[in-house]
Amino acid sequence: MDPVALANKPDLSAIPMRFGPWRGEDIPVDEYVRKATDSDDLIHRRYARTGSNDSLRLYLAYGIRARDLAPHRPEVCYPGAGWSFQSREDAELSIGTGTNIPCRIMTFSQGGFDLRRVVVINYYIVDGIVCADMESLRSKAWRGSTAIQSIAQVQISCTTSSMRDLEAARRVAMEFAQSAAPELHAALVTFRQRQDTKP
Repeated sequence: MDPVALANKPDLSAIPMRFGPWRGEDIPVDEYVRKATDSDDLIHRRYARTGSNDSLRLYLAYGIRARDLAPHRPEVCYPGAGWSFQSREDAELSIGTGTNIPCRIMTFSQGGFDLRRVVVINYYIVDGIVCADMESLRSKAWRGSTAIQSIAQVQISCTTSSMRDLEAARRVAMEFAQSAAPELHAALVTFRQRQDTKP
């Protein structure tokens, strides 16, 4: 544990509870889950869009031990929790400054007759650099675990019980991800850049 790195980590609790029409509420995180994710800080929230029934969840984890945090990926954790992988695609979120955030959209299903589906938008911030998957992490990891100073994972999930509504769930998740992207970028990427330029 690096006390300096921990002291300089971003304050995830300061992530806004409001993104445009979206209003959030914290979901308590079980201590077992907190320990299992090997994160130094995390938030789990439910966001609902004002004037509609649209809702989803935001999970954000931050850690300075990349080797511990890296294994917790949707394509590993969802199947481990009983979900079946369905599809994957890459996309981008714009933050309005000519900068795009690469992300990965995955869908999973669970259940028999009462089939549920979930759309998951996921991306990582490795030492202030945004990436859609773990390749950027692996390219640095071969130089040794100390080559990576911090990693953050942003995960947005929207669940539906209807195949017909799967595209709607994807649209809702992307609309939220786009609305939240500038604030999350400022909190996690711009923050890191400021830390790196400190004397």
